[in-house]
Amino acid sequence: MTKKLGPIVAMTVALVACGGGGSGATPPSGPPAGTTPAPTPTPTTSASYLNSQATISRYMGTVDPTVTNAEGCQMAQGVGDQAASGLVVLDYGEPYTDGVSLGTSDYGVGNPFVTDAQIQAAAQGYLDGYARCNEPAANHLILAIGTSNFGSHVTAAHAVAWAQMIAQLDAYVASKAYPNETVAAANDMETGWGSPTVTRAWLDAYVAQTNTIPIYDYGDAGGCSQTSYSATAICGSVGWTQADVGYVGGGAGPNVRALPEIYNTSGATAKQWSQIAVGMATAGTPLTFAAVMTQVGSCGSGCAGLDNTPAQALSLLNGQLALYPQTQSTVVTMSTDVTTAN
Repeated sequence: MTKKLGPIVAMTVALVACGGGGSGATPPSGPPAGTTPAPTPTPTTSASYLNSQATISRYMGTVDPTVTNAEGCQMAQGVGDQAASGLVVLDYGEPYTDGVSLGTSDYGVGNPFVTDAQIQAAAQGYLDGYARCNEPAANHLILAIGTSNFGSHVTAAHAVAWAQMIAQLDAYVASKAYPNETVAAANDMETGWGSPTVTRAWLDAYVAQTNTIPIYDYGDAGGCSQTSYSATAICGSVGWTQADVGYVGGGAGPNVRALPEIYNTSGATAKQWSQIAVGMATAGTPLTFAAVMTQVGSCGSGCAGLDNTPAQALSLLNGQLALYPQTQSTVVTMSTDVTTAN
C-alpha cells in the first residue's frame, strides 16, 4: 500500500502513492514510536465498487480482538458488499521495538507501538470471527498479517519474529480445526522506503525461517520501466532495480507471492509489474500473482487518477500480462481493497 509522508500531492504515473502521515508519538513505554506513513483518507460512503468480488484489507489502528472478531464475521457474511472469500491483509505498519519486544508502529492515533503478541491476538480474533460466521463453512479466508520496509527497524531479527508469529497463528488455526482458513505473512515493500539491501535481508530471513507459509509482497514497482525489463535498470529513489522488485515479488523463495498495487487508472502500474513479470519469467523464476490491491476504501475522492476499482485493476493487469508470451497464461482472479475503517 503505497503511502507518503505529508499531504496528498500531484505525482508522476510511476509513483503510485496516496495518503499522508505524521510523526509518531510516544508509546506507553520506551522510545518514541516510528513514523509509519498514515493515510489521510476521504472515506468512501459506498462499497458498491467491491461488487461482492473484492475483499476488504485494512490499515490497522487497533489490536483489540473484539474489534477484529467483528470484522472477521462481517467478511464471512459479505457485509458491505465485500467478498466472503479471498485474501485479506491486516497492515500493522512499520517494524518497531520498545527495546524489549518486537512489533510495529501501527496506524492508531500517534502511531503507537504494538507487540507481535498483541498483533497475534488481534489476528486470532479475526480468524475466530470469520469461523463463527462462516456458515455453512463454504467460504475461504486467506489472512495475511502485514508490516513494511519503512523505518530503521527493518531487521532480520524482526523478520524471524514475524515468521514465528505467523507460524503460531497457523498452528492456532489447526488446533481449532477451522475449515477453509489459511494464514500468511505480508510486507509492503516499497521502492521509495527501505533500501533493496535491507529489504531483501528481511525477506531472506523470513524465508530462511519458513519457506512454506506464504508471504505476500503488497509493495509497489515505483519508478520502474513501463516498456522494458533489464535486471540492472533502476527503479525508485533508493537504488532499487527491476531485479530487486522481482526478487521481493517472488524470486526470494517458493513461498513468496506478488500482490501488486494496481492503483493508477492510466495503467502505468500494471505496465510496470507486467514488465517485471516478463523479465522474471524469462530468467526462469516466474512470479506468482496472488491478487491485485486497490485503495478506493482509504482514499475515496482523495486519490484522483490512483483510484482503480478492483475490477478495473484486474482488467489492467491481466490485459498487460496477456500481451507477452512469457505471461499470457497468467490470469489473476482475486482482488482486495484497502480501507482505514477498523
